[in-house]
Amino acid sequence: MIPSILEELRGIERQKNLRFIGKKENTFIAYLIYLKYLCDKKDYSYDDVIENERLYEIMPDIIRMNRYFLKEDKLPVNRILIQLRKYNIKDLLLEFLSYVHKPIYLHEDKDKIAYLNIESNLFSFYHEKGNATYYMKSIDASRYEIFKVFDEILGIHNDYVVDQELKVEDFNYVYIFDDIPRFRKNSNKENIFDQVRRYMLHNENVVLITNYNKISSFREGRFLARGIQTILLDHLNATIHFKDQSDKKEITIINHNQIKDSNQLKRIIKNNRKQKGVLLKITLDDLIENHYRIGFHLYELEKTHVIKDINKIVDENTYYLERLNHINEKVEKEINKLLNR
Repeated sequence: MIPSILEELRGIERQKNLRFIGKKENTFIAYLIYLKYLCDKKDYSYDDVIENERLYEIMPDIIRMNRYFLKEDKLPVNRILIQLRKYNIKDLLLEFLSYVHKPIYLHEDKDKIAYLNIESNLFSFYHEKGNATYYMKSIDASRYEIFKVFDEILGIHNDYVVDQELKVEDFNYVYIFDDIPRFRKNSNKENIFDQVRRYMLHNENVVLITNYNKISSFREGRFLARGIQTILLDHLNATIHFKDQSDKKEITIINHNQIKDSNQLKRIIKNNRKQKGVLLKITLDDLIENHYRIGFHLYELEKTHVIKDINKIVDENTYYLERLNHINEKVEKEINKLLNR
């Protein structure tokens, strides 16, 4: 059913010449599931909803689309319910959840897990097993209402905690999502590596999911290097499993691009054996010698002057980018002074 919904959405995008629909496909599918749920409960009438060409403001993202993008324009998304009307809503939701790209999970089904900072990638982190706790700020709480609807459809119960400090010791795994660009500085927010260290004091399994560019040079987080157990590299993303280990000897790096599914990944992690192109092991000294550079092919290659030269070039490039960012901030401040005089 999901392919049919996507085809309809793309048809509407072409018809209305709206570029943002394709970037919000998951939001629209979730919206249709929510709308079907309300119709199945008799809160809304199918016939009235299908005839209405305005989006119902039942989700924060839909409210923003209505008020800032569409305004008075109509968008006949609701008519897709004609196809969904007789479809089982639980089957539809499970199909959607299997379609959505998921992060790399390292926990077992029975484990209690906590999620933080997932607002910008919400649907990827919905946990259909019902043993997850989502920590959020009150400003983001309304975005999680759709998760509570999903819980009701599936007959499960996840927990949602607002404006409270994470009780790290209550969970087997803590997942932290971070997609803030590497050179964007925000003095009002705690550094992501400081946050990881704080949670590691009370939990032995902290997992950071971030952009590869953010950790390709791990100097900023080098005080955590001894706690790295496994690094999984997947296209442009990286997942790092931190575990407090005083006798740390090796760091495992896995090329996730060569792995077909989660079952294969679990076997590879459990066996933890070197496998060309898939799994390699390095020492903390290796990491330090390579200027805290993280990469799979870097450590598969033999140590040559070529690698050292590449590291030098990358380090110089990083230095100049940081300098450029600093200069840009100073120029922006001076411009603001001139404009506000």
